[in-house]
Amino acid sequence: MNANDQVREVCGQLAADPHLKGGYNAIGFSQGGQFLRAVAQRCPSPPMLNLISVGGQHQGVFGFPRCPGESSHICDWIRKTLDLGAYTPAVQEHLVQAEYWHDPLREEDYRKSSIFLADINQERVRSCPVR
Repeated sequence: MNANDQVREVCGQLAADPHLKGGYNAIGFSQGGQFLRAVAQRCPSPPMLNLISVGGQHQGVFGFPRCPGESSHICDWIRKTLDLGAYTPAVQEHLVQAEYWHDPLREEDYRKSSIFLADINQERVRSCPVR
């Protein structure tokens, strides 16, 4: 499920729970820490009082580490496939891991096409009038 849709759904559930109206504490591991950070940023009510994030990939992930046989053709093929497809709309919308893919060699593509991570990291390309 798209991370933005997940966050939106959680925001609604949190807001509807009367036990949380005074606020709540959250802890997230790995991907959960990143999603909870988005909840903290996008869902002001009820307020998240404290967030503990353990092992979250807040700057994203890149590459395909520990692929068996680092020089194998299969690992190289997987890396190239990830590099080519990670920022396509279909992959961004349907593969949650692609939503926190951050290719440091394609920074402009990342900022323009990342539907989740670039937004919560406030790296989205914005068009502002020059003053």
